Amino acid sequence: MFGKIFSKKPKKPKWEIGLHSSAQERSEITAAWVLYASIKIRVREGSYVDDHPESRGMDSQFDEESFARDHMAEFWAEQSAEVQSINPYLELLVKIREAGLIREYVWRYMRAEDWQNQTGLSIDKLDELMTAENEETHQVVTLAQVIMEE
Repeated sequence: MFGKIFSKKPKKPKWEIGLHSSAQERSEITAAWVLYASIKIRVREGSYVDDHPESRGMDSQFDEESFARDHMAEFWAEQSAEVQSINPYLELLVKIREAGLIREYVWRYMRAEDWQNQTGLSIDKLDELMTAENEETHQVVTLAQVIMEE
């Protein structure tokens, strides 16, 4: 009388990384931006928390961007001084990370209108650092994007 209904599990989204051509000029820069996008994918898939249990429940766009920029800056800090100097943006991001201000940076320069308000941010310290680095007219650089495969 009744036929069987088969339900399929919804497919997990698959992600691609799109790199701007300028991110492909040197292998070190490519690696930094691929890491950035890979962290964003891991947050979206929920696997980031496996290696970072302290991040449980922190899967907002703000958190995703903060984690990705933080890991990219950590990677860049591990490069030689000669390599670090080839990319002023990543060099600045290292300084921001060393000052413990990545979340402030993301909030100040990348905030979307729909992000929930963040408490405990030291925006004044970030502003001081940016002034000291002559970055009063700072522009965020993003050379990788995460794209959902169709």
